[in-house]
Amino acid sequence: MQLGFVGVGVMGVPIVRHLVGAGHTVRAYDPAATALDKAQAVGAQSALSVGDAAADAQVVFVAVSNQDVLGEVLRQPDGIFERAAPGAVVVDLGTTAPPRCRAFAAEARARGMSYVDAPLSGSAPWAEAGTLAVMVGAQAAAFDTVKPLLDTFGGNIFHLGPPGSGQIAKLCHQLAFMG
Repeated sequence: MQLGFVGVGVMGVPIVRHLVGAGHTVRAYDPAATALDKAQAVGAQSALSVGDAAADAQVVFVAVSNQDVLGEVLRQPDGIFERAAPGAVVVDLGTTAPPRCRAFAAEARARGMSYVDAPLSGSAPWAEAGTLAVMVGAQAAAFDTVKPLLDTFGGNIFHLGPPGSGQIAKLCHQLAFMG
């Protein structure tokens, strides 16, 4: 499967390695050249921009620093919404407020795409081992599309309902372990 990946930092590089290892073609973009070099070292193709990473991708993973950056990479000219393949699924691996997830999902639907929130629980060693917990908010068809991909780097995948549900579960999880 042709995949895009935007944001290949500490968690992104091992995830890309698992996706490539499962036989997928991953075109990756990160504004930090060193991060992009690391993604190439694990088998990703280097993209010149967000749009280049998303071009013709069936699934585009996004692992960026916050929901504002997510909005930028989705909506910018030559961004994910403009360049991903018709019917593509956008998978947000970051932490995004549930109302923003629902808004991004509505924008994706209006463009003939799907949006999945899939926040991760775990750290870099779990990403390396492919044992991250992934809490997923998605429509059923989008979840069915991305589940085999999530299985490559997640030890526990939980489909919790429509977009925004994964983020709610992640917030509850974080609150339960604070203290």
